[in-house]
Amino acid sequence: TTEIYTLSLHDALPILICFPSFATSSGAQQYARLAAGERGVRDVWVLPAPGFVFGDPLPDTAATLARLHADDALRCADGRPFALIGHSAGGWIAHAVAEHLQERGEPAAAVVLLDSYEPGHPLLERVLEYLAATQAGPEAAEQPDDAALTAMGGYSRLFDSWRPGTLDRPALLVRASEPLPGFPPAHWQAHWPGRPEAAVADTPADHFTMSAGHAAEALAAVRDHLGRPGAQPLPETANGAGPSPDPEHTRSLHRHLTKQETEDA
Repeated sequence: TTEIYTLSLHDALPILICFPSFATSSGAQQYARLAAGERGVRDVWVLPAPGFVFGDPLPDTAATLARLHADDALRCADGRPFALIGHSAGGWIAHAVAEHLQERGEPAAAVVLLDSYEPGHPLLERVLEYLAATQAGPEAAEQPDDAALTAMGGYSRLFDSWRPGTLDRPALLVRASEPLPGFPPAHWQAHWPGRPEAAVADTPADHFTMSAGHAAEALAAVRDHLGRPGAQPLPETANGAGPSPDPEHTRSLHRHLTKQETEDA
């Protein structure tokens, strides 16, 4: 079992289960803006990758991570339809979990990839360079510690040879329409090699503002996909409140969100 955070609780279905990227410290704050748009609408749960604090072991394979997260995702869903969402490298995790759940006969209602490039894509180096530049200097909001740096490298190795398999329905790839500095002038947008071919929606954001200043536009694309006929079975009523979040996790996250909202004001 990993840490589980809830950023929103309500009745609309499917619920959203989100996987942070491991290119930086894997945490629920990566989905704070997106979840803000779903408050009072539907459950939004976040499952950070384990291993980013001292003493917390890393999984030995991508399959082990998928199995671990799959169990937690089912606990969050508590029998309700659920969509799996991952931003950037978090999309790799979301897809791997979806494949595992499908093999178990408990498939996700939808899989959403927020500007996820496939492992090994040459532009990922540019993404990491930009991220490193924004985290450098005294004005950086958070500096990863040794445990986080070790985990980042460990997960990169876990997914180095991983490639997405086949799902029972197309994933949604929400792409950035604004390039990061240093990107080539053409053919820079994300492409997902999974099967069946992913549906694509473009948003007026870059790779990072998609989950920050332009999270509302990304969420609109997600809602549109979930509302399409055949996207997922939607029962007319929602039963069950899902597992209760750990109180200390919720208090800690509330403090973080309050600080972020104050800084944004």
